[in-house]
Amino acid sequence: MKNSFLQTLFFLTIFFLLIGLSLISTALTIKNNVTFESCDIPTWCVGDSWIYTADPVTYFSQNGSFDGKIDDLKREVLGVTTISHGDDEFEVYQVDITGNISGEMTWEILSGDLEGEIQGASYIRISDLAEVKTELVSTGTVYFLFIDWDYEMTNINLFFPPLELYDFPLKVYDLWEISCNSLSSGSFIVEDLIQEEFSESGWLDQTMQCISKESVSVPAGDFDSYKMTYSSDTAWYSPEVGNIIKSEVEHGGTNNSFNMDLSLESFSRGTQPINVSEDIDPSEALIDQEINISGRVVDSNSNPIQNADVSIEIPRIGQSWFTSTDEDGYYKKTIEAPYIFDDTPSPDEFGSDGVIVHCSADELEGYKVKSLLIIANLPPDSPVIKGPIKGKPGIDYDYEFFSTDADADELYYFVEWGDGTDSGWRGPYSDEKMILSHTWDEKGSFKIRAKAKDIYSESDWRELEVTMPKHKILYYSLFESLFDLFPNSFPILRYIFRLI
Repeated sequence: MKNSFLQTLFFLTIFFLLIGLSLISTALTIKNNVTFESCDIPTWCVGDSWIYTADPVTYFSQNGSFDGKIDDLKREVLGVTTISHGDDEFEVYQVDITGNISGEMTWEILSGDLEGEIQGASYIRISDLAEVKTELVSTGTVYFLFIDWDYEMTNINLFFPPLELYDFPLKVYDLWEISCNSLSSGSFIVEDLIQEEFSESGWLDQTMQCISKESVSVPAGDFDSYKMTYSSDTAWYSPEVGNIIKSEVEHGGTNNSFNMDLSLESFSRGTQPINVSEDIDPSEALIDQEINISGRVVDSNSNPIQNADVSIEIPRIGQSWFTSTDEDGYYKKTIEAPYIFDDTPSPDEFGSDGVIVHCSADELEGYKVKSLLIIANLPPDSPVIKGPIKGKPGIDYDYEFFSTDADADELYYFVEWGDGTDSGWRGPYSDEKMILSHTWDEKGSFKIRAKAKDIYSESDWRELEVTMPKHKILYYSLFESLFDLFPNSFPILRYIFRLI
């Protein structure tokens, strides 16, 4: 399309700023290294809000350029609703979007200032914060030829499948793929100058990685954050804030470039009329492994919600379970971990999804979201056993045990000595051999059996047969002493004892 500069500018601004916040990065102030556990999916509440400043926002192409900023970019959770999306229905957060955009722009032979407002809404899936749909309208004026011209831009973005940028729970060194098709349509009108409609699509296919944990400073404060990268971009996500706190995007090509800095100015986290806690044990499980989902439901004064219905849902598989609270407000449900396949493939998992626990009582409602991760785990190999296969009763012998694990998990070893004793589980070991000593007090043959395990599964057994001599150790020790005293004597006896 000939006059596509403004369309491209607004599309990029919307996509990277209002939709792709978790893909973007910035040069942040790193105050110190911190350590904390994996970061689970946040539960957003009605009234949660985040206000950002994007400064600068720049775009250059053969047709034109823009150098400006967006102030008071606010994203606020208005509520929870269900929307249809293709053949599916999703429970989503409805997030209101507002902001003010301003800057200097050129378009072909025209140059002037732009002032406008941004309004709209995003629909974000509760179970994984995947972007489903965004609708935006920007209105204002463009100052061309000493005249203010009114403009209006409308844009609708749909993502198939929903754009799942995060792979909760976030952990350092996690690696995952993101892919979806973005459908964008809308119009751009500048009074008496431009009237365009557009519709375009593009496939997003990138690899994301969580590379570190850091403390980061932004105008809203100092926050422990997870650092995520893709391509040349990086993002810092704060569990306390429940969102990205600052980011920068830098994209350059042969014919165009787009750059933007984004910082969190302030935020607010709300509460629910009913407070639902949730614990998943284990939160990382093998398929069909038994897991317990439990918690407590209380009102705003911490009083237990008694005998109330509780629903537990895993949206990705379309399955629900039901239970109720007891007199103290506690609930519990045991299920078998299902097969979950998501849109963020990762090397060490089948998939993950948020488990939504919902409770309502006396026209009050509350919910909680936590992640269930289904592990793609391979058991360790059966351990190799090395050591003597013949020996003497009453003497300590060293044996070496070593296994490998395709998932590079730490390993534990269990050894049975064949005489009714065992080692118990020993470990963990990481790429190192385990050496144990053992003494057999009786004569005969014994089978050493050993197996290895990681935190998810055990290997098969491996065996090594050892034989103690047929003669009592007392007699053998006596002859051994004679052999030492007379090294050239008793050749026949030496030969016999060597065969024992």
